[in-house]
Amino acid sequence: MPQTHVFTLWPTAENYDRFVAVCNDDMPKTHAAYVANHTERLESHGLQNNVVHRLDFDPAELEKWCKARTGQVDSKGRAEYAAFLGRQPA
Repeated sequence: MPQTHVFTLWPTAENYDRFVAVCNDDMPKTHAAYVANHTERLESHGLQNNVVHRLDFDPAELEKWCKARTGQVDSKGRAEYAAFLGRQPA
């Protein structure tokens, strides 16, 4: 089975509060809870045979990008932004 590359935003402990502040939907209260929840979701989606890229990002840039395209920073916008970042040259 061919591998698929999956891109996901991965906030740091340092920028997590800013990340939560720009998001328009409910987020886990702590960075540790986010990591545990997001890791579990990735594993439950059957991504074992795929390459998962955890992307560093600037929450301010996420907010600007999402608001220009969808008007809000929600799960759909975050996924689209992760895909956008993943397509950028290294």
